[in-house]
Amino acid sequence: MTSQKDFKPDLPVYAIFLIFSSIACPASAELSLEQTLNETIQHHPALQVDQYAELSQQQNEKIAQSAYYPNVSAMALATTGFPGSAGATGIQGLMVSPYHKGPSAGLFLEQNIWDFGRTSDSVRLSEKETNLTQKNSLVTGLKVGQLAQDVYFVCSRDRSLAEAYRRITKESEVIEKEVDNFVRVGQRSIVDRYLAKSQTEEIRTIADDYQKRFEIDNRRLAYLTGHQGEGNLALQGGVGPLRTERRGANPVSTIQHPGLQSGVDKAQNDADILCPMMDEKIILNLKEYSQEATPMISGPQSPLLSQAAAQTEVSLTQKSLAQKDFNPKLVGIASLGWMNDTELGVPMQNYSAAVAVIFPLFEGFKTASQVRKYELMTIQNEKNNDAVRFGIDEANLNFDRAIESAKLRIAHLKQELDIAETGFATAKKRYFAMEGNLVDLREAVRNLARTSSEIKTSLYDLATQSTSKALLNGQWNQTLQRGSNESNH
Repeated sequence: MTSQKDFKPDLPVYAIFLIFSSIACPASAELSLEQTLNETIQHHPALQVDQYAELSQQQNEKIAQSAYYPNVSAMALATTGFPGSAGATGIQGLMVSPYHKGPSAGLFLEQNIWDFGRTSDSVRLSEKETNLTQKNSLVTGLKVGQLAQDVYFVCSRDRSLAEAYRRITKESEVIEKEVDNFVRVGQRSIVDRYLAKSQTEEIRTIADDYQKRFEIDNRRLAYLTGHQGEGNLALQGGVGPLRTERRGANPVSTIQHPGLQSGVDKAQNDADILCPMMDEKIILNLKEYSQEATPMISGPQSPLLSQAAAQTEVSLTQKSLAQKDFNPKLVGIASLGWMNDTELGVPMQNYSAAVAVIFPLFEGFKTASQVRKYELMTIQNEKNNDAVRFGIDEANLNFDRAIESAKLRIAHLKQELDIAETGFATAKKRYFAMEGNLVDLREAVRNLARTSSEIKTSLYDLATQSTSKALLNGQWNQTLQRGSNESNH
């Protein structure tokens, strides 16, 4: 009976299978950071909620503007019994005059002639509230952008670490095989065999761990950017990766064979996109957005500052509108209609008109209290502006600290990695030449693994901190707004 270990596939058949697999499953496209942000913003439900909130608020502007126009109503009334007692029906104008008799019908017009700025302030308040809704949407975009860049760079980091540890695993397997040969001929202790096997298994475990993380990270990135349907069996813990079209389309799925797949190929089959490797190239692409931020510039740039400023403008307009209730208002009414007859012989006329001025005298200090309320809200919002600015300044200092730390570590780790690779090659050569011991070689392998891992992690720290700082300070606002507008259309 042939064991699984001794089984070797027929190479021509295996090669043909790989060729057709590569044709059926084309390589996935690597996403850029800007693509990730744009596509996440276009598909994230939170942004769609804000977009409908903005559309709803725009209707409030039209509602406020309606006060500039007259209200015209058609009315009809039929009464019996005591005359002049039908006012509670809501009928207005000559149709409900106490002198009318029998049925009546006509048109009633009411016009706000001059309200000393009440309507204009109401319209302005609605516009300010619409602006606040837009700033709220930008803050939501900031949060979604932070989520997108985090998923993007985590995927990139885990992919790079999986590749690095896979490369070291192959080196360790070569060492393990050579050690096994030495042990068989009696040139090395059997303990070396177990130490070498343990070393290989340790590194393979780490490589497989990062590989699994990368596969899930890439599916998560695909789902976040709308490249993968919600029916993914792999995402739900099913039997294998499910390939689907972009979210929102009718899913067209084919279960891929779980065998003969590893590394990037498996992640590509799970989604039609791929996160890039975490290297210096990905950092260079961030230079446009990771310059030194200056949050204390004229005019709010950060979405958080824009939101705070918009809230202050709303409370100032609310205060101005409340103050208008101290002023009189001039109104006019007119009606045109028909009635069957009149009481007490009053001459019948088919129209009426009136102009009135209303002076507010006393309403229990309601208006004064409202004005004071919005004064205090304005002060509160101004203090909130200072608090938000302070928080952004503090966050920028923390970002700068993390960025400079990552840059310093990367500079030193480059040298460490060169030394680690040289040390590994030397230890490997000496061990194979029977000049060194396995302890030195194992230490060289671990040192190479450590430096490879730390430089990828430091590049990840630099990328995430630089992008987070750029997002916070509004350097991605145009991208966030563009993505939001495209989603709205």
